[in-house]
Amino acid sequence: MATVLFVHGTGVRRGSYLTTFAVIQGAFDRNGIAHALEPCLWGDELGATPVLRSVPDVTLDPPDLRRLNRDQDYARWDLLYRDPLFELRLLRNRPTSGLRPPAVGALVTSLWTRISRYTPTDAVRALIGAEGVDAFWSEAWQTVVVDDATTRQAVESASDVGEPAQAVARALMAEMLRMAVDHDLPIPNGRQRDAIVELLVEDWEARVAGVGMHLLRFFGDIAAALVTPIIKSRRGPLSEASNPAAGDILRYQARGTPIRDYIRRSISRVTGDVYLLAHSLGGIACVDLLAREPLAQVKGLITVGSQAPFLHEIGALSGLEPGTTDLPAHFPPWLNLYDPYDFLSYVAAPVFTRGVHDCRIESDQPFPHSHSAYWTNPDTWAAIRTFLA
Repeated sequence: MATVLFVHGTGVRRGSYLTTFAVIQGAFDRNGIAHALEPCLWGDELGATPVLRSVPDVTLDPPDLRRLNRDQDYARWDLLYRDPLFELRLLRNRPTSGLRPPAVGALVTSLWTRISRYTPTDAVRALIGAEGVDAFWSEAWQTVVVDDATTRQAVESASDVGEPAQAVARALMAEMLRMAVDHDLPIPNGRQRDAIVELLVEDWEARVAGVGMHLLRFFGDIAAALVTPIIKSRRGPLSEASNPAAGDILRYQARGTPIRDYIRRSISRVTGDVYLLAHSLGGIACVDLLAREPLAQVKGLITVGSQAPFLHEIGALSGLEPGTTDLPAHFPPWLNLYDPYDFLSYVAAPVFTRGVHDCRIESDQPFPHSHSAYWTNPDTWAAIRTFLA
């Protein structure tokens, strides 16, 4: 039986690494992957150090929005991850069209009663537990439903039950996923996320046909705005947020040898055949390492959300000469998983003439959440299981 060595990517440290490792181990068990899973945690020892003194406190312009012709749902969730109450504020502040029939008022008041008194059912707990966000339910509920009057005002001022119930459910989900990202944890893909939203709406007895037109019209107008956002904010917080993630990349480009040596030592400690499962920057380091020298023990490479093909095309991959289209003869079989909405993932097969297979994985998550959504996607594990067979 071979061993799979999990090499993490940018910004990962022990706490989040162990959580992701457990998610991957669970996926191995569910998908019948019998290979042993072993860690390769280089970030604590070799990752970027914190930025403490070099960033001036300079205030730039707030984020701008640009209109592009893109998918509504990506724009919606990108907004919600930034501000989980965004849709609810839209609903609360929408223009009224005359007096509302008393029956409608009673209907939405009853909906608010069901929401405000809600206790998660076993089915909801099972879903959020399976997706690893159950630890954030109570805090998200407190933030969205209890602490902010926006939610109640949006529901009780509505003219139907479907649209506000969906908005509350999405706000809760967005808040939980926002907290998961803050803790560097893997998040569900879009299908799993939407399944939880739909189950909440059903529990609140607010299932209706069609989609609420107020929010639909809004997102139809600005669907493109936030899929590829222009980030202009405070320079200090931005630098802090991007470090150690961006710092790890810069440090690797300047001093990649210790990280490659760490991976090599981790391989040598394993008895028998090894497959490398490498995310993001981990994939760059593994491609560099395997291109530089034969490692007969390594029988295959799996990169997930990797920038290695892009770096090679621009001549910045240290393990290969710029312009090379052939991988070295000793390079092992390579499976490269990418998501078209993960803007840190790239295809490799068009860059190299042989030895690599690209596999498209769609998480239905906007960037940057798409970059960490591979691990909970069944398509990821179907492709990996086939490669390891």
